[in-house]
Amino acid sequence: MAAGIALTAAYFISFLCRLDLKRDPVLGQMLNFIKARKDSLSLRSLRREAITSTCLGILLDIIHIAVWLVPLIVAALTLLSPCFPPLITSLLCRPIKSKFVWMNGTFSKIGFAIVEFALCHMATTTANYYAIIFLVMATSRLWLDCKNLSDSVAATEDQIIFYRRIQIYEKTLNSCIRDRIFLTLALLGPLFQVWVGYALIQVANSGNIVILALCGVMYGAMFFMILFVFSVTGIVNRVSWYWIATRRMIGTKKVVRKTMKSLVPVRIQFGNNFVEPLTPLVVQEYCVRQTVSLLLLRG
Repeated sequence: MAAGIALTAAYFISFLCRLDLKRDPVLGQMLNFIKARKDSLSLRSLRREAITSTCLGILLDIIHIAVWLVPLIVAALTLLSPCFPPLITSLLCRPIKSKFVWMNGTFSKIGFAIVEFALCHMATTTANYYAIIFLVMATSRLWLDCKNLSDSVAATEDQIIFYRRIQIYEKTLNSCIRDRIFLTLALLGPLFQVWVGYALIQVANSGNIVILALCGVMYGAMFFMILFVFSVTGIVNRVSWYWIATRRMIGTKKVVRKTMKSLVPVRIQFGNNFVEPLTPLVVQEYCVRQTVSLLLLRG
């Protein structure tokens, strides 16, 4: 039952993604902007960007494997357990002696497995593009800019100009994610993590390797996705606040001090809220509490 609810939640989220028919070319334009940037950086900043690019490349490789692995697991589940809800084949199973049995032949089962594979692959590809390729890369670029600013030894006036550019990038990024991508992740991501975590614990001793692998892959992907995005955006807020506070204290010119007082920290928003440094811990605490509550209610 728990695994069925978790898979139903995944189907529901993918269904909501298909309802979003709004065309948004700004996402591709921002990715092109990130790719085309050529800044003169210090050796330390170049080393940091190289390490970050390597880590993002490894993450993208893992996600590309998961984009094919999860649909293959769902297709295998359709072939091995066609009456498992919410698969399409479960609607065609017949109740015989208090259990549901597949009675429509092997070829029809293979056909439905192909359909499930195609639908799941489209959903995982969509999630990969919005959540990983765009959201992770865009927030990582913002984090790198803030770290480069905090390590800069340029004149204060030049640093202020660079911070204004960061604010322009922040406004553009928030316009793309605050009402759609990041809001969906912030609202439905923890809920999905709770249900999948509950299902993973329930099926751990069931002996069903396919369902266990499916729940494990989904939980690991959602856990690291939520933790990474909220952590990076929280660090961006903390680094920008610290830079403003330090430059305000060491500023000698009156115009510089007044300019620093007018600056606000970088804030990545979801809906009408924004991420703070402690937001990742709050989100994971909520997920753990709700998972334990479900286990206690089940017990």
